[in-house]
Amino acid sequence: MANLDMNDEDNDNEVVIDSTDDNEPCLQCGENKGVQQEYVKAIQMRLRDEVSTQSTICKDKWLVRHLNANGWWIRKENAISIAKKLKLKISLTAYYRDVYVWLPDIRWDDDGTNCKPCCPSCKSNENVGNNGFRDNHFGRLIIGLKENYYVISRRYICYSCQRVSKEAEDAVNQVFHGNTDVSVEQTGNKIQYSFMGWNNESLSRFPLGRGSEFPAYLTWKAGVDKMVVDMMRPLFDKGFKPESFSNMLLELHTSEFAMKSLRHEYEVKLKKNQRRMTADSPISYAPLGNFGDKLKNRGIVPTGRYLIHVYKSFHRSIRPYLEQEVKKRDIDILMWDASYKEAKALYQYRGKPVFRGLITGLNQVGEVRVQFHIYTDSHDQMLRALNDFEKTRAQLGFPGISHVIGDNPRKEASLFMNLMPSIRAQQDKYDCMKVSTGRSPSNGMLYYDPKHLIVKTAHKSAEIGRAVDAMREEMTGNTVGLDAEWNRILNERGRQIQRGKIQWIQIACRTKDDKILVLLLWVGKLPKLPDSLLNLLCDDSIQFAGNQVSADLKYIGLDFKIQSMNDCDQKLRENVINLGKYAHVRGVTKKVTVSLDQKLRENVINLGKYAHVRGVTKKVTVSLDELSGLTLDRAIDKSLQTSNWSKDLSEEQKKYAAIDAAASLEVYEVLQKKKDLSCRLREDDAKIGTTVDIVPSNGSPISMSTRSATGTIVGLSEYICPPGFTYNNNRRVKLGKRAYVIEISHLHAPGLVLPRYKYKNTTSKVTLGDVGKINGKTIVVVPLNMLTDHVECTRHLQMDGADLGVECCVDDPSTDNYVRRSERGQIPRVRQPIDGYETDTDDDEDDNTEGELNSEEALEEAIDEFEKNLTSDDIEWLRAAVFEAQQTANGRTPLKSDALDDPPKAELIEDKFSAVLGDVFHAMDRAKVPVKHEAKKAYFVALREAFFVWNPTKLAELETKMRESGLTEDEIKHKRYFNARLYRQCVERTVPSPKILYWRVRAVFALYGRMVDSKTKKPLFTKAAWKKANNVLKDILDGYYSDPPDLNFYTKKLGKNGEIVLNQYGLEVIECFRGTNRTESYHKNLAVTFGSWHVGVEMSDCLLAERRHRHNQKCSERRRLGFPVLGHYNTWIVDQLQNLVKENHGIQMYPGWTNASDYKQTDEAFDTIALQHTSLHEKLEQRCQEIGPVKLTREQRYMRDIMNTLLPFLPFVSKEESIAYAKYVLNSDEGQDFNAAAEDFLRYVDGVNVMPKLPSHMSTYAETWSRNKRVLEREKKSKGGREKLEELNKILSPQGGEECELQEPQLPSMLPQCTVEAMDHNKSHIVGGVFVGENPLDNVVGKKRKRRTYRCGVCGKTGCKGVGFNRLCPDRIAEALAANRKLNPSAPAPDNTQQEKQYKRQCSVCRSYGPPGANCGKGGNNKKNCRIFTVKGDTKCRLCVDYGPVGSNCEVGGVNVKDCKYFEVDGTNK
Repeated sequence: MANLDMNDEDNDNEVVIDSTDDNEPCLQCGENKGVQQEYVKAIQMRLRDEVSTQSTICKDKWLVRHLNANGWWIRKENAISIAKKLKLKISLTAYYRDVYVWLPDIRWDDDGTNCKPCCPSCKSNENVGNNGFRDNHFGRLIIGLKENYYVISRRYICYSCQRVSKEAEDAVNQVFHGNTDVSVEQTGNKIQYSFMGWNNESLSRFPLGRGSEFPAYLTWKAGVDKMVVDMMRPLFDKGFKPESFSNMLLELHTSEFAMKSLRHEYEVKLKKNQRRMTADSPISYAPLGNFGDKLKNRGIVPTGRYLIHVYKSFHRSIRPYLEQEVKKRDIDILMWDASYKEAKALYQYRGKPVFRGLITGLNQVGEVRVQFHIYTDSHDQMLRALNDFEKTRAQLGFPGISHVIGDNPRKEASLFMNLMPSIRAQQDKYDCMKVSTGRSPSNGMLYYDPKHLIVKTAHKSAEIGRAVDAMREEMTGNTVGLDAEWNRILNERGRQIQRGKIQWIQIACRTKDDKILVLLLWVGKLPKLPDSLLNLLCDDSIQFAGNQVSADLKYIGLDFKIQSMNDCDQKLRENVINLGKYAHVRGVTKKVTVSLDQKLRENVINLGKYAHVRGVTKKVTVSLDELSGLTLDRAIDKSLQTSNWSKDLSEEQKKYAAIDAAASLEVYEVLQKKKDLSCRLREDDAKIGTTVDIVPSNGSPISMSTRSATGTIVGLSEYICPPGFTYNNNRRVKLGKRAYVIEISHLHAPGLVLPRYKYKNTTSKVTLGDVGKINGKTIVVVPLNMLTDHVECTRHLQMDGADLGVECCVDDPSTDNYVRRSERGQIPRVRQPIDGYETDTDDDEDDNTEGELNSEEALEEAIDEFEKNLTSDDIEWLRAAVFEAQQTANGRTPLKSDALDDPPKAELIEDKFSAVLGDVFHAMDRAKVPVKHEAKKAYFVALREAFFVWNPTKLAELETKMRESGLTEDEIKHKRYFNARLYRQCVERTVPSPKILYWRVRAVFALYGRMVDSKTKKPLFTKAAWKKANNVLKDILDGYYSDPPDLNFYTKKLGKNGEIVLNQYGLEVIECFRGTNRTESYHKNLAVTFGSWHVGVEMSDCLLAERRHRHNQKCSERRRLGFPVLGHYNTWIVDQLQNLVKENHGIQMYPGWTNASDYKQTDEAFDTIALQHTSLHEKLEQRCQEIGPVKLTREQRYMRDIMNTLLPFLPFVSKEESIAYAKYVLNSDEGQDFNAAAEDFLRYVDGVNVMPKLPSHMSTYAETWSRNKRVLEREKKSKGGREKLEELNKILSPQGGEECELQEPQLPSMLPQCTVEAMDHNKSHIVGGVFVGENPLDNVVGKKRKRRTYRCGVCGKTGCKGVGFNRLCPDRIAEALAANRKLNPSAPAPDNTQQEKQYKRQCSVCRSYGPPGANCGKGGNNKKNCRIFTVKGDTKCRLCVDYGPVGSNCEVGGVNVKDCKYFEVDGTNK
């Protein structure tokens, strides 16, 4: 039933609010003959005559007097009398509506102010005059809350702007005068010099705020009452959808109409009863009709789409101010978080999300200060918003941010350190607070010192060429260290999803004077590499050493389109040395792949085939930092790997880049001196006395993790098997012929299966651990293919048979106690975690356990093992090392765990602090544990107690008061550990320094990690949990979770009265803003409120702006000292109120308030921001010049303006765009990065069906397009099968008599009528204050009050015509006639009627104030007796005249008899 809608055409004309469609012709008759339309038209025409200075028609300006007396409203209660005066056909009162007249220049003409509306163009009213009423538009329909009404105004003209517009038009015509080849097109940019009185620009400029008297907010089609707009804002913010609000308005309007219909029917019933009592003939009365009848009721309700348009239109008027409200808030600590749920519902364009994530930054009070959308979580998309924020902060004079709190501090540190000088300064301050040892906290090694390096930087092509040539002249040997740097685009989980173009190439070589020269070459802006550099990279005589150097060379070939490098596999080039594999074959590492940063390199996982891990080592991959530590005994800081490399390098970046290349070269030089382990032992080298390593026959000799034992070849003439075993089926062993006797000196893997060994009388296999000693020696026979040259290595990990996937024995098989391990139950084990820094995900990995513990005593065993690893001596030793800086004893390693990295030396841990902090609560939850594990609750309680240290003074005070209240020690302890909310509300907590925190948290991991659930038999920590716990400890060592010494996270909680809140024990309640909980709560509320909304970009921006404004206002009221509690959110009113109170009374109304309107505008934007880079922006402008102007929708124009482009950047949504992408794929270069792809795709953009794309759009759609192609290929391949299925379905269809009879669809059924049996004969119910049913009082009509009986003064009769006029009495007339006949007997008999008229005189009062011929018949010469008018000409109350004494008048019921003070309509006394 909602019928006021909005479409694209309306959006295009929304700036024109002088619409004519409010009085559209009736659909039935084609003319404006509706009751309301005719009524409004008549009022407007009467106003035109009364306010016109030239009109002489209306000397009596009764309508203007009525407006002045009623606040310029014509209420529907006065509609009947107004319609009579306007000589309209009278209709039912229910069909009329209120009318508001807006003529400010007439309304406030007497108070000395110029209330002419201001011109919207020149913003002045000095030259504004009247331009008359419109003859095709009489009034604007306004949607009210329960009923609609109309507003009427007239047009005005600005003569100054008219003159300027005319001069401009004449100038254009003069320029092109006589040139017939040029057509002058009149554009829509002409100066507007005529306007309506309700123009929005004019309303806000009236003096003394009189524009606020206008009751409605207008759109192009109609308008809505301001109360409706005021209701939309809070309702939409609470998730009340526009469609629901439209339904609510429809319900209110139709309910009001139903009540009108009910009252109308009651009046009809009353009239019928009155006529039945007086025996009058019945008169037919019609009902009110339908709600939407265009001729009568004209019920109009807006649709949800129209309400969205109104909401957006209103927000355009307040949006700049709302942004100023955000910018006026100071920020010292930024709480930073990203949400990826809100963008799935809001910000839709043709059903597809425009963005993927929302970034929100809260200040220390909890107010939103930074908020914008991104498509990916690449730092590049955040730079513009953060730079604008920094500029705003500087322009408004606010101090810089001192700290940032986020979920991923290691990743976010580089972003904020580079962008915000205040963060960098704060970090430098913390770095100066500690005494640096120059060591890495993770392993205690010294950092790589680049002082011995010779670093040269080249930027231009010629410089690069000269530098490379000079290097080749100076270098010695044929090996260089190679590395490359590029910008990495990361997803929300911190993983690289896109690689930018190679920006820097680093080459290190050894010079003739035995120094290391490093070239840093900036190649990012070059279209192609210089010839000297290209020749070097393609030279097969040069050896390139580096970490994943083959990948670097591959990317260089792709980015710079080097055909010779692209034609060959860089991994197969003999002169390309991947350090990971090179170190692996020389026994330095236990795997092949070596990653610069496991967290950020996706290709590490793809190269896992080199890892060859079998659970022997602790780590699957090794970083360059660890590789440098293994070979050079130096650590490398990798924190700048994700920084911005597309610019000139800072000093820190230069050091980082130079170290990467130089360390690669030095690592290679160390590795090449080690023995190659890629070959097994040769027969010529198998001599007696040779020390060898035993490896599995099918294992890799490259990996140290597969070396199961070390021994010496001995020369025995005869070999005797140990008791209980047989060798080679008791056949004679020919020693020295591919089989050798080895005396084991060190056993690393007792589970290694020995070939040809068997147990007596069984076929079971025998392992190294099963073979006992003979004469105190362990001697076995091993084939040659299980022997390798021995390599000294101290990093063996002791393994058992379970780790190698084999069965082994634990007792001597010759004894009675021999039991196979498989019969005893599997020995518990946990896979070792992967080294490197992981990304936190929300994946549930509880079921991804590596083994189950089936021992009922597993929990006790885990605790016993923990107690064994952490004795009282260890605790005292840690205390001395941490707090007294005592040197630790050699070899002592407390809290050692096979699943965690070895702890660093206690004296080497530094108290580091960071300006970019991590969320402690996220750190506690990073190691995911099973939800129903029985140790989960105790684990988190212990972890919480490890991370936080309670304020001892406040803690003791609280517990003392709790004891005084009657709580026992056990109850107090239970509240602290399992219901700590009371403690958190009044006792501060701090996170200790890394030197203390590391050991506290590590102890919790070591104790609870291996605890087994008695029901599921699974440990608390899985492999992934151990890995994340390991990285939590690394972050702790870097100071990301410790509270800085100068930072206080606590504030006192204020009540509504502004006083500090006290708890039940009389202690002050405190609030903590540590972590990102407030930001996440804000995001969660957004997802809950708008999770089911699907609206466009502009509406989404409005919703977020409203939510942001209300959220900030509530936070300020709760947490800012002296901030007023307003109760509303129209803060621009408070700004003006502050100004007026200050001006009028000289005081400040709200001392704690700051006017947002006082701050200047800045370029900082919120919500939707520009994400395109400069090159793409410039090329889009070139493309738009080629295609010319295009017509965009309102939504497209909004995004275009927000992004400051000629066309908006939108995701792939249409079929035409899919076709364009297919063409792009066919015509583009393979291996093109997504930045170049977005620029290349612009040639297919037409601005109508195909829109420009961001690089992230190209990246996302590339995967979608590839998947769709695979689906189509699969569909084609299954075509034959589908045809067979269709044939099968056709054959197995019903035939003959089995065929189903098809029936015609039927209309829906009607609601059943109430039957006699179901009818309630007691028809009297009161529902919602309405009597439903037959009311017995309805049929009883009260008796009318008897009129006073008047008698004729001549004959004494009541019905005589002489009553009040004795001369009209028939008897007196007869006497007079008789007397005349006596005097003149010959006179003809007179006509009684003529005689009667002769004696009857017209009322003088009716003649003066009434229409021509008016006569009440009672006034005569006595003016007080007139039944219609008073002596002054006012209308008398008809009820007082009819039922009261002569001359009575209540002076109220003259307009509406229902308002009579003394009588009801039926004559009864009130």
